[in-house]
Amino acid sequence: RKVRKYTAFEPNGLFATRLEEWLCSTSETEPPLLCLEKPPDIRRIPFVLQDNMGSGTSTGTSDEDEKYDIILFCHSMYGMKPKHRFIERALEMLVQRPQGGMVAVFHRDGTLHLDGLVCHRTASFPTGVVSVANNDEVLDCFGSFVAGFIMQDVDVDKAIRVCRALGRREEAHPDHLLFSSPNVMAAFTQDATTLPELTAQVPLVKGDRTVKNREARLQRPASIVRPTGVRHVQQCVRWALKHGVGLTVVGGGHSGHCLWPNVVSVDMGAFDQVYIITAGKDGGDSGSDSGSLVVAEAGCTTGDIVRTTMAAGVTVPLGARPSVGAGLWLQGGIGHLARLHGLACDAIVGAVLVSVDSSQVLCVGCVPSQHWPAGAVRPENESDLLWAIKGAGTNFGIVVSVTFKSYAAPTYLTRNWVVPLSRNLEARLKLSDFINSSPGRSTGTVLQMRICTGTPASCILA
Repeated sequence: RKVRKYTAFEPNGLFATRLEEWLCSTSETEPPLLCLEKPPDIRRIPFVLQDNMGSGTSTGTSDEDEKYDIILFCHSMYGMKPKHRFIERALEMLVQRPQGGMVAVFHRDGTLHLDGLVCHRTASFPTGVVSVANNDEVLDCFGSFVAGFIMQDVDVDKAIRVCRALGRREEAHPDHLLFSSPNVMAAFTQDATTLPELTAQVPLVKGDRTVKNREARLQRPASIVRPTGVRHVQQCVRWALKHGVGLTVVGGGHSGHCLWPNVVSVDMGAFDQVYIITAGKDGGDSGSDSGSLVVAEAGCTTGDIVRTTMAAGVTVPLGARPSVGAGLWLQGGIGHLARLHGLACDAIVGAVLVSVDSSQVLCVGCVPSQHWPAGAVRPENESDLLWAIKGAGTNFGIVVSVTFKSYAAPTYLTRNWVVPLSRNLEARLKLSDFINSSPGRSTGTVLQMRICTGTPASCILA
């Protein structure tokens, strides 16, 4: 396919001249865009909002004669305020569906604030550098990325030479080429303005949503919705599928990915209940050592589950931080009971989730009948999905609740000793006597450390 039209707005006369010279071919050189049907249109004026056309600063664009497949904003949109208005104006200039078009923003220096706009795709390069191996095979693949299209009927060596000419070398990375890149690249389609469609169906978070992760706190999502029922979660997924956008999920707020710039976040905080299901109450075998199951909704924290289960005389192997949420048990979960009962994810025997492929509510594994949402079904790949949830549970849908097998709550003895650094043997003997005198199973950890050149010391955790 040929590029029928290339238009650039560059108010700096020097840059505009250089751009025009670079894009236009001469008798000695070939143009960098080999598939241009006609010479580029370089306009020495700024791109301004349509509202300013009457002030003599018109872009010269109109809905009738200027439609584009791709519109790029480079140089972080410096001087364009408010930025979201300029992107909205560019969205109006895209070709209409069914083909549609795309607006891409290359941004440096901090978070990109685009109030109310939802991005189609986003990529982050915090260092502003992309490193590529300096060999022909890799550069041949990378060449189409640099050019922005698949180069056909072009000498392969030419694409590789272009990459090597554009990349720079550093002594610290002798075998790689380094390419400057924006810190953030965000792509928007004509669905970028459809957020009101979702917020009309699903409640928004009231006030600020504080998360634990520092990286996530630096991000500014398009919006944070707070579903209060499974139906709301389904509406979030249907909206995302309809408009080809992504979602992030907030549980305990410890993940760096729970908030993402210009992406809608789904806060599961309203799903914060913990239920203890005794053996036989749900009409099936619990498969639990204690005879009980624990159903924990996705907005629960480790502290919520521990407090509820301990009051009932049972427990679940979880982590050590009471504020950590569902991301812990869906992605592993190391805690104080790991030596006795394994990881937190090992205790999962069932789950309820909303599929990201279909928005259908799925029940997998052992889910007590009273916790089956209306309309839920068992998927054909139920056993595989249950296996995958135990460690990769954030990848297949929005989890509404999980069912844990529980264990009898253990009783622990603790001892605190202060042992001089010169008495390493004494520390080991104390630990051995303590373990041998403790009833039932015990766990103990010995942390050895050496200070300067002194005798190793033992820090005992029992």
